[in-house]
Amino acid sequence: MNLLLYIVVCSISLPVALTVIVCNNDICVHATSCTSNQCVCENGWSGTECDACDSNNGCDHGVCTDGSCDCDRGWLGEKCETCGSGTCVHGECDSGYTQCACNDGWEDVNCDMCKINDDDVCHHGTCNHDTGKCDCDVGFSGYDCATCGDGTCVHGECTEESGYTECLCDRGWNGTLCDACLSDDACIHGNCDTDTGTCECDAGWSGYNCGTCGPGTCIHGICSGSSCICSGPWTGLRCDTCGSTLCYIGECYTNDYGSDMTCVCYNGWTGGHCDQDAGRAGLVETSILLLVVTGLVWMILRHI
Repeated sequence: MNLLLYIVVCSISLPVALTVIVCNNDICVHATSCTSNQCVCENGWSGTECDACDSNNGCDHGVCTDGSCDCDRGWLGEKCETCGSGTCVHGECDSGYTQCACNDGWEDVNCDMCKINDDDVCHHGTCNHDTGKCDCDVGFSGYDCATCGDGTCVHGECTEESGYTECLCDRGWNGTLCDACLSDDACIHGNCDTDTGTCECDAGWSGYNCGTCGPGTCIHGICSGSSCICSGPWTGLRCDTCGSTLCYIGECYTNDYGSDMTCVCYNGWTGGHCDQDAGRAGLVETSILLLVVTGLVWMILRHI
């Protein structure tokens, strides 16, 4: 009989009002304390066991949605309080895994915002603080504008130096993109203007390095890429030299053996280089002859 009474009594559920709640740290998930056997919830949390967020204040790095924290990118945990792999874009989690320790030049919660006053973070570019990203100079790419590639280095090659990539310039060239001449070595048929970093080309030549010939460049020949192919006996950079002789206003001729090159002048011109006005040359010769004759007559008369 006593056993039956015990079973009946234990089978009866007590009213809710008579239920005793014993709270402790294990039961009160997000509480500041346990008072009068009730959990006193932290700001942003509610519920008997303080296990339901009721505002964004309860989520360290996220938003409260239907009583649970919806974490921001990279953050973990019930309160979005834990950082992990990939959370800190340009940095690392601290020892407590509660916040990011950013690399030099970067800031913000996820270390994904470049510092606008840091000149080092964007190696070949500038920091755009509206977007938090680096705006790269022409030819460079990457989150820190430190990556060069094919076509970046105009007169050089992309190589790794000092921990990031940069242009290693050809001889005679300088600048971030190796696009500024440094000496005359850079200018094939011209001279380098170091003030502007550009080549000043000789007559008939063009291009960034004065290596391009065109119409009118090759006087007695044809242009082939960056050089002249001379015809007949002509030679020189512009095919304007007859052997070692320059024929200005005339034609260069040679014998059947390719030797004895000489200038045959056009009408009205004379001289070994066809650079003298024949009329003036004749006048000069006549004047000299008259002077010689006059001198001889004077000497004869003097001795009579």
